[in-house]
Amino acid sequence: KQWYQRRVAFTAGGRYIANASQFRLVVREFETLQIVAVLTCIDTIDKVTWAPNSKSLLSSCFKRGVSQLWTIQNSVCASKLDEGSSGLVDAVWCPDSKQILTWSEFGVRINVWSLNHKRVSYIQNPKLNSAGCIFYKKQAIICERRDREDYISIFKY
Repeated sequence: KQWYQRRVAFTAGGRYIANASQFRLVVREFETLQIVAVLTCIDTIDKVTWAPNSKSLLSSCFKRGVSQLWTIQNSVCASKLDEGSSGLVDAVWCPDSKQILTWSEFGVRINVWSLNHKRVSYIQNPKLNSAGCIFYKKQAIICERRDREDYISIFKY
């Protein structure tokens, strides 16, 4: 995707639009373009995604290895997802809006961040970034690499 396609995001219903410019994330009502929130992130924003329920927003700073979770009602950072030294190359919402998947650099692992339970689980050795993940019903289908062989794994969430 082009850089601008990752820094602009619409809610599922089309009510809000969010756009990132360096450290700043601006949320507007789509029809009137009235500003709803101006959020300041910890570093340059590389990707913006709305939760499928349109209540939360995720901004990812790949260089810093961090994603920030924002709630639009409060205009505050609700949580910071830090990949640490393993780096960050992508982040996506699960369709239930209760979990976020983040991919570390070099295909080391996928972190599954549970927002309800405030815990993280790991899927080791993903074959691809988010292009190797499909959501179907309440399952994530992910390409993995184990013992020099490729596998398709199905995870329930």
